[in-house]
Amino acid sequence: MVDPAHSDRSPATMVRGERARLRRVYDRYTREGRFSTRWGGNPATGFISETRWALMRAALDQCGVHLPSAWILDLGAGQSDDCERFRLAGGRPERIIALDLLDEFVRTSRRKHPTLRAVIGDAACLPFQAARFDVVHQSLMLSSVPDRTTRSAILREVRRVLIAGGLFLSYDARYPNPCNKETRPLRGPELAAELEGWSMEMRSLTALPPLLRTLAPVSLPACRLVEGVPFLRSHLLVVARKPG
Repeated sequence: MVDPAHSDRSPATMVRGERARLRRVYDRYTREGRFSTRWGGNPATGFISETRWALMRAALDQCGVHLPSAWILDLGAGQSDDCERFRLAGGRPERIIALDLLDEFVRTSRRKHPTLRAVIGDAACLPFQAARFDVVHQSLMLSSVPDRTTRSAILREVRRVLIAGGLFLSYDARYPNPCNKETRPLRGPELAAELEGWSMEMRSLTALPPLLRTLAPVSLPACRLVEGVPFLRSHLLVVARKPG
């Protein structure tokens, strides 16, 4: 039972507060034109996605994941574009679940990808039984959760809902974004501490996005060249396997 004196910190209240915070953030992104002006139509978007997915497909194959029979959960799925990539890679749409806290994203997801299963839910308190999923994926979601306690709760839920031997695929920023104070980078040591005992491979990728947005319209080979410089790679791809 929740102590009335601390009812403002109840799970339901915290979810409402986080949903309200995210709405404010994304409303501001829309007003500022952050998505349309920075990424809309820029070849850098496709370059980043194709590079990441090539590595993820290789990791799934190397780990022996049979996508047609795998249950897949995408956290902070947004409009489910990554879920669609899982489907195109061989996943069955009825086994791919897109979860997002914002109902507007879920509605858009259902319109764009009607064969996929999009649900509203809190990643820190997942509405699924333990050991349900073969793969849990997140892309740029954890870095949008600046509160360390909430982030830890999300990773605890990842541990709970994955089967023994299941995979957690994480793609996120490893550097702070000086233009966005609503985010906090997700670094390797934090994940290693939260997933202690798991086998884990980490790889830096994605050259600094402002640099890619400048180079990609001119030369994709130049993008590949700058991604060869380790300190220019601003993101981290993690493939972590649950023990057992």
